[in-house]
Amino acid sequence: MPRVDVFFGGVGATQPRYSRGLPCIFLRWMGRIFILDVGEGCQESFLNFKLGVNAPLAVLISHAHGDHILGLRPLLQTLSLNGRKRKITIIAPAFSRDSVLDGLAAYNYPVEYTELASEEGMINLLDVSIKYVRVPHAPFSYAYSIETPSRVKLNPEKLDSDKIRGADRKRLLEEGVVEIEGRKRFLELYVKERVPGIKVTYSGDTLPSHRLASLARGSDLLIHEATLSTKDWEHNTETPHSTPREAALCALYSKSRLLVIFHYSVRYRHVYELLEEAKRVFPRTILAERGMRIAISGRKERVFSIIYGFEREL
Repeated sequence: MPRVDVFFGGVGATQPRYSRGLPCIFLRWMGRIFILDVGEGCQESFLNFKLGVNAPLAVLISHAHGDHILGLRPLLQTLSLNGRKRKITIIAPAFSRDSVLDGLAAYNYPVEYTELASEEGMINLLDVSIKYVRVPHAPFSYAYSIETPSRVKLNPEKLDSDKIRGADRKRLLEEGVVEIEGRKRFLELYVKERVPGIKVTYSGDTLPSHRLASLARGSDLLIHEATLSTKDWEHNTETPHSTPREAALCALYSKSRLLVIFHYSVRYRHVYELLEEAKRVFPRTILAERGMRIAISGRKERVFSIIYGFEREL
């Protein structure tokens, strides 16, 4: 079953630090690449992860703050210099075009740009379902979920008994019905098991949000910002960010399988206190680290594999 690989190219906030980088997360499914935010240095991580210069590619931008967008133009230029020819799709909040894009004529491939203005919606892109909702942070900030298609396992014994073989099986899956010896055979008669698609939800920057919790419902992986500890946030209540506890509550309420917290304030030299705060509410929490990779199996019984560091192969 096709798996989803999630690569963490940058996990920090506001100011670049080599050990953390700025927000830039890659998702790969069946050769397709989705980039969640593009902080500075994004192109270096893209090349280090060897994601493929000409792979089908979409960029999802949560909001137009510098630490989430300033790596886009260098990424586009690097791909152009490395010979990319395939179109790139960029999805970003309304009124962000001028701050996000400039000098497109310099690239050797087409760029399709879609601006979001509605409170929520869905886009089908590169064979996956992308849902988005507005969240409380900057004007026009969005959280995203990416969900791969569900898969159907057929009953081979029943198929054989009804003489459905080869190309007819493929057509049955694609069209839902085949005709054998003058009789129509419908897909539902041969389904042995339905395996849900893999769902990954990304918060961007946000205060706690019931819309985000609803969007994340049933996620295999929830990637949620945790900028300040509860203790520090109580002394800085005007900051429109979440605490680790609030991220954990979102994971709990949405019944997500695994929570990864990221977007740590530069005030924290060590971030384990943030992890401990989240784990008190949602034990299945890990810290995002630059260079970390998570593989999510496509089987019904999900298996998560975690590898740290750019240099090791997944």
